Amino acid sequence: MPDDTYLDWPFFDASHRDYQASLKAWAASHLRDGGAPNVDERCRRLVSSLGEAGLLARSGNPDGQFDVRALC
Repeated sequence: MPDDTYLDWPFFDASHRDYQASLKAWAASHLRDGGAPNVDERCRRLVSSLGEAGLLARSGNPDGQFDVRALC
């Protein structure tokens, strides 16, 4: 498990920590199997699933604004 102490840096806040926890939970349940044998199809399915989980709409920012820090 990677060290998550970088989330304590001053330019990350609680919304970033919550977003990271949501992404980790999503990944734990969606990245276990090989998925579609075709890489392009698998990528489409993964992005679609991220969208369905609401993880792409806000980029982690609760006010709906794009937050580049969330990409980190």
